[in-house]
Amino acid sequence: MTVDGPAIGTRIRTRREELGLSLSALADQSGVSKGYCSQLENGAATNPSVDTISRIAAALGVALHDLLGESRQAENESPRLPRGLTEFITERERDGRPLPSADVEMLRGISYRGRQPRSGDDWAFLYETIIRTIK
Repeated sequence: MTVDGPAIGTRIRTRREELGLSLSALADQSGVSKGYCSQLENGAATNPSVDTISRIAAALGVALHDLLGESRQAENESPRLPRGLTEFITERERDGRPLPSADVEMLRGISYRGRQPRSGDDWAFLYETIIRTIK
């Protein structure tokens, strides 16, 4: 996944201004430094991580693909996520805790005896168990 720094910066600034947020407020809400947020908006940060953009997207109340400038059509062309996994991801985004794309891909590939968890709660339990086990 390539991240176009200058274009993302424009989208970040536009959304931040739409919300009436200061750069300091965005930094506080996203956990990304004010200086780096400024660099992003001004196109000086040319290779931001997906995790950083995810945290900013959550603080701005938009989906990651909105900041990346990806269309929904491209998203729909990728293999579909199981319904319960989609519910889990959506709930995390609503709570301002979006999953890194690497974690989504890891979860997508999990099955036991050919079956995957069905509900969002089951996916949440599985994810939390994995996180606790790996720490």
